[in-house]
Amino acid sequence: MFSRSFLAFVALTSLAACTTSTANTAAPVTHFKGVAYTFNTPMPIAGATISVAELPQFTTTTDANGYYDLSVEVTADTQKVTPFIVKTGFHTIYLQTFTLHPNDADLDHVHFQTPDDDTFFLLASLVGVGPKTTQCQVVTTSSDKVIQGMTYEQFRDHGAHGVAGVVATATPTLAKPIYFNSKVVPDPKLTESSDDGGILWTNVPPGEYVLHGTHATRKFADVTITCAPNRIVNANPPYGMHEIP
Repeated sequence: MFSRSFLAFVALTSLAACTTSTANTAAPVTHFKGVAYTFNTPMPIAGATISVAELPQFTTTTDANGYYDLSVEVTADTQKVTPFIVKTGFHTIYLQTFTLHPNDADLDHVHFQTPDDDTFFLLASLVGVGPKTTQCQVVTTSSDKVIQGMTYEQFRDHGAHGVAGVVATATPTLAKPIYFNSKVVPDPKLTESSDDGGILWTNVPPGEYVLHGTHATRKFADVTITCAPNRIVNANPPYGMHEIP
């Protein structure tokens, strides 16, 4: 079996069309792989730039099917990594903050569920977020364990990914979140998740937070997110607040 260091060397010297890197060392590499698609549709987003907030020198571009493969060197200074997507006509979205270690396996199915600008501003107006806000908005999904390990095509065709009946909180404490109803619309009247699973915190101050999901009979993973001014965080399935098998 090839050693980890050999695989890292191959990854760093590869001329694969989907991944670029400016680094030139033999540090261990973790690959983020997934698909960028349009919020609430299966349409892929081609030609989007994928990078990480903490190490913007590592970057790649989604292909015609929305697929990307981003390699990131893992050192003592790069343990926390927040992937994000940029594409003209779409709102810039950050994922959750992942903690990496030198011997970690690659992270597959790290998808970006990205709203176009019109959809984002429509959703923002429904929950009272003004177009000039400089605060952070946070979304996650209480997702069903059945989607873990699915291919993107299986994930796309599965339908609603959520688990109803989840109550979400955060550490440090945030105000009560807004839950999305079964029609994928934020509904301030709801006190727990619907089968859509969408959960939203608006106007979150900068900082690092851990999101928690509580359910009467099921357990959910905690999620670390990093808020900064003007940042939209979407910790979406199959990661985010996913059910623990």
